[in-house]
Amino acid sequence: MPEPILVKISDLTELFSTAAADQFVILDASETNETEKVKRVRMELLKLTNSDQLVGAIVTLANMTANSVDSPQIIAGAVDAVHLSDQTIARNLLYIQLFGVGELVVTTTAKAYVWVNSHMAGKKVKKVGMGLVTAGSSNTTVQLGSSGAYGSISGNGYAESADLNISLPAVGTKIPINVTAGGGSPKGLDFWFVVG
Repeated sequence: MPEPILVKISDLTELFSTAAADQFVILDASETNETEKVKRVRMELLKLTNSDQLVGAIVTLANMTANSVDSPQIIAGAVDAVHLSDQTIARNLLYIQLFGVGELVVTTTAKAYVWVNSHMAGKKVKKVGMGLVTAGSSNTTVQLGSSGAYGSISGNGYAESADLNISLPAVGTKIPINVTAGGGSPKGLDFWFVVG
């Protein structure tokens, strides 16, 4: 057997990137046989054993596998409104029965009012919708605000608008809900809108 070549570590060629098959010399702390304690290990088998080995900003979104974070990895209370980039989850649905189940729907100005409270002021109407219990022969229209300033919907059964983005006015503003009844004696009318 030839004599081993001894070289100072500082004289070795430096490796600037690693591959899975690259190897390290390592001291196996669990090995009881003193002659077998020094071993070699492949790069791909090295593991992090303490959380403090991960310094700030070392793991970025680009380094994460798609779908690698699921609900088990998120502790209770960790996600709040401040950490949501899309506020769709912070929306509120307001639902109003304008005419009872068997009640004939008639054209009415200010059938009901919505008072803008401090939670709603400055937020936006995102969608409006309606439903008739008994359809008529033509569309019924519901307007939120004069001339539908904050949204309008027409239908002869269930209907909902496309996405909207209409800002609500100041606290204390009284918004009328106006109804234009369709033909053929429609009955029972519900109206709803989403604020976000």
